[in-house]
Amino acid sequence: MLKWTEGEMPTPFVDKLVTDGYVAEVEVNLNDKTHREIIATGMIDLQNGFIDAIFVAPQYMGSGAGKQMLAYLEGLAKEAGLVSTKLESTLNAAEFYRKCGFEGEGISVYQSPRGFNLACVVMYKKLI
Repeated sequence: MLKWTEGEMPTPFVDKLVTDGYVAEVEVNLNDKTHREIIATGMIDLQNGFIDAIFVAPQYMGSGAGKQMLAYLEGLAKEAGLVSTKLESTLNAAEFYRKCGFEGEGISVYQSPRGFNLACVVMYKKLI
C-alpha cells in the first residue's frame, strides 16, 4: 500500500486524474459536525475506454463503493459510444473485476506513474 501512496504523484498523472477522474463521497457526522469524505476514486479515458485508479478507502471495502464507481465509469463509456472497456487489475483485485463482468487471465506488468512495476491482469469488458 505504501508504494501507491508515498511521495509525490507525477504531474502528467495528476493532470489526467483532474480531467478524467471521479470520486464517490459520503457525509460523515463527527462531534455534531458534518463533512464529506472520499470513499472511492476512479478514472476513465473516454477516447479508448481505459479504466484506471479504482481505489476504495479501506473502511469502505465490501460496501459496494467500488462496484458503484465501476458502474458509473461504464455508464460514461456507453454514453461516449464505446463498445468495450479495458483495465489493468492487480492480482488481488482480478476476482472482483471478474464478478463485475471483466475477462482476462494473462499476467502482465503494470508500470506505475510512481516508477515501480507490479504484476497485473489485463482485463476487458464488452459493454453491448
